[in-house]
Amino acid sequence: KANRMLPLVQLPEREQTLSYIFTLLDVQQRNAGMLTREQAATLRRHIGVVPETKRDIVLVRNALSKKQLERKRHEYWPPVVPITELRRRFARMLLGYYVKYKTVGAKNELLKDMLGALPRTPQIARQWMKKLKHASYMQSKLQRRAVKRARDDQIRAERAARRAARQAEANKLKGGSSSTPEDCTH
Repeated sequence: KANRMLPLVQLPEREQTLSYIFTLLDVQQRNAGMLTREQAATLRRHIGVVPETKRDIVLVRNALSKKQLERKRHEYWPPVVPITELRRRFARMLLGYYVKYKTVGAKNELLKDMLGALPRTPQIARQWMKKLKHASYMQSKLQRRAVKRARDDQIRAERAARRAARQAEANKLKGGSSSTPEDCTH
């Protein structure tokens, strides 16, 4: 059964406000649905709904929790991860400025183009910096692995060639007999 409060509830922008809203809903649930006028006005201003019954309080809490989880999942990675290492480094540098100043000034549009969106908060910008650093690490790890695999394949091919040469030399010394089963007749 769908939560009827889900489309009605708005998620506050700040995490501190959301935490305060959850506290108010707890107080309202403990006080059998009673709130002061200021508390009701705060709920209406931040989430757009003032629940009346205990059932409505539970539905609003569940809707807020669901929307909060959805937002966290959506903001876990930046919408677009730059492909090249240089662009990832530049994006990390801009995100560092965003963490420090909450804006990158004239480069806001550039950052938005590179990542697909601007981070909502400095904490999310810091998280995206870590994700971009991880993407760079994984790319370099895959490149190192590919180089190692190519080197190992080359070594295997050289060893197989030397083995075949030794086998041919040994066959010549034995008098021309071949070691393959098709050539051997008994």
